[in-house]
Amino acid sequence: LTMPQLALKFPLSNDAVSTVIPGMRNKKQALANSAVSDLDNLSYDLVKRLHKHQWLRGVWYSGK
Repeated sequence: LTMPQLALKFPLSNDAVSTVIPGMRNKKQALANSAVSDLDNLSYDLVKRLHKHQWLRGVWYSGK
């Protein structure tokens, strides 16, 4: 996976997330972003490893 593909697939690996809204600057990026939904799901092990990089922020998050 490329970094943009992974950046879109990671939030989609959460059952609570059904949509991501990526930015795009040209047609090539738009096509690449929309093609991510056709990729296989991330493995459980990869998602688990990526969680340590997850930035939880917002007023709802108390740092626990």
